[in-house]
Amino acid sequence: MKHGCIFCLILVTSCMLFAQSDSSAKPTESAPKPDALQGSPKITTATRGVQQFWELERNLAEAFEKKDKNAMGKFLNDDFKVWMPNQTGSAVGREDWLASGHENPTPLRMVQMAVQFYQDVAVVKFVGQVKVEAGSKGSPQQYFVVDLWEKNDQGWELTNRYMAAINPIQLPAKPNGKQ
Repeated sequence: MKHGCIFCLILVTSCMLFAQSDSSAKPTESAPKPDALQGSPKITTATRGVQQFWELERNLAEAFEKKDKNAMGKFLNDDFKVWMPNQTGSAVGREDWLASGHENPTPLRMVQMAVQFYQDVAVVKFVGQVKVEAGSKGSPQQYFVVDLWEKNDQGWELTNRYMAAINPIQLPAKPNGKQ
């Protein structure tokens, strides 16, 4: 009787393992293959620095969208400049950038943001997207942005923004908690 129970247990366990290996051997069409340079997709947790600068970047983008110069003044240093690859190679100053009213990328997702701290300076990198005007036929332009934030008595001020247009990237689906 003891040998019969052990035999049944071994039989049931091997059947279960065979069933699992058989179902996992089938390729799933919904799972995209990771780009060799990007590594495998993974769920990341935002650091305290990323959460802090995510809020700052979102608040700056909202103030820019509302054209609220007082709110933007709290975020931008007086010597603020935007550096972009262009024909002249020169930077765009604070007043010209604010007057233009366009090309202010909003961070797309927190998983694309990274923050590095150096004493009173923070380097914030993210993939951003410029909103498309209502009724226009173009697709949103994406940018790779590197912002240089400096800490002073009032808080953090953006001193320089380096941004370059990139080909639109497809971000992985947002985790739904069931994966």
